[in-house]
Amino acid sequence: MKINNIEIKELSLNNQILYVPEMNKWKELIELNPVIDGERLIKSEDTKKLLLKNSNFFFALAFYRPVPTMHKWWLYINLIDMNGRWQRFHLEFLTCTKCEWNGASANPAVLDLYAGIENKWEAFNAGYDLPWVPCPKCKAELPRPAIWAQDTAEL
Repeated sequence: MKINNIEIKELSLNNQILYVPEMNKWKELIELNPVIDGERLIKSEDTKKLLLKNSNFFFALAFYRPVPTMHKWWLYINLIDMNGRWQRFHLEFLTCTKCEWNGASANPAVLDLYAGIENKWEAFNAGYDLPWVPCPKCKAELPRPAIWAQDTAEL
């Protein structure tokens, strides 16, 4: 699939088709906010601003139809490569309760990430069971599940 000359790959994850643009093209796609099947990919200016503001954190970003027969597109699913296996995650900003580090994290334990998946509990549990990372600063347990946390060296 191509949208405004941007190549979009299909990826099957948890038996759901996700559409993944090239990473270096997401910002361009967000700014263009194309119409797909008669509807804008990004529904609101607030969402557009949020995506552009946080685009430096994206590992991979996908859009999808929650139900294959539905003509409605949902944006967006963040994806991270976990040793050759893609995993959905919710981008969160956490504060460590021990050292007060504050930064971005990837939480795979948000049920909404698995909307439209036939075996959503199985997919949710697989994400939840991934190893959680500690606080990048003091190595204490973070207050919510995180499979990645922004190291201050990444800033």
